[in-house]
Amino acid sequence: MGLDLFFKDDIYHILVALHQAMLSTGVDGDYRRGYEAALTATALAFGLDPRRDLPLLPETRGGGDE
Repeated sequence: MGLDLFFKDDIYHILVALHQAMLSTGVDGDYRRGYEAALTATALAFGLDPRRDLPLLPETRGGGDE
């Protein structure tokens, strides 16, 4: 039986990569806001502080669409 072990740095890099992949598709509007909200929720689920650890997301900067 394997260990389910996650390192916060690894999770952070995965979330950044997913965000970059979404940006490269050119999507905007509601889909983008929903995608970013899902990334924020995932960060919280792994114990990351989105405001500190994921400043690349607009909602963690206190803004809207950029």
